[in-house]
Amino acid sequence: MIELRGISFSYGSAPVLRGVSFRAEAGEVVALAGANGAGKTTLLRIAAGVFLPDSGEVLSNGQSAAADPVRHRKSVGYMPEADILADDMTVKAFLKFRARLKGERVVRVRRRVLETAAVCGLGGMLDAPLNSLSRGNRRRAALADAVLMRPRHVLLDDPFAGLDPEGRASAAAAIAALRPHSAFVCAAHEFDAIAAVATRVVVLAGGVVADDFPVAPGMGAAEIRERAAAAQSKGGAA
Repeated sequence: MIELRGISFSYGSAPVLRGVSFRAEAGEVVALAGANGAGKTTLLRIAAGVFLPDSGEVLSNGQSAAADPVRHRKSVGYMPEADILADDMTVKAFLKFRARLKGERVVRVRRRVLETAAVCGLGGMLDAPLNSLSRGNRRRAALADAVLMRPRHVLLDDPFAGLDPEGRASAAAAIAALRPHSAFVCAAHEFDAIAAVATRVVVLAGGVVADDFPVAPGMGAAEIRERAAAAQSKGGAA
């Protein structure tokens, strides 16, 4: 379980987040919705330990992330908004390198890479150089990196960006397959994709949580979009 409690953050004198609180349990996929500039990316960076909040705290399974930041970062799989990939490597070489960097034993690296590549729809691209991949397939590689070690907490910043419908379905299937043992928090703009994977939606507006609601069975993209838009229109007043 990852919990954000009373998170506030400003860029200079401009407040972005004002007392944001929510949590994600193992088995949940919490989708962060909100307009551009609502603070979704900033919130994920704070959750990942990349940024420190001005106030508030991040809890990892009930323990303060600030008390042991190295341990917290090891528990997190983070996919940033911008791909940070080693373009001169093949997909296989990159994932092997990342697995070793994250502490996987040498004898298990190959199996780990093959299993993750299959789940993320990269099985046929393992020998392709990263710099030859389309934008969508680079996002798949970044997703594979984030979930490679089956971390307790997976933080994904716009994981569906640049993906065609087939790619979105593949990414959604990967998240669904990995969800039982991890808590997922995803910032996303594509409501069709959100409806396919999310168990809850947290709407940010005006620097606060404007709404936090479960995605009920049969709840479609249009209904999620409408509710999120209604929350945003109130500017976080609710």
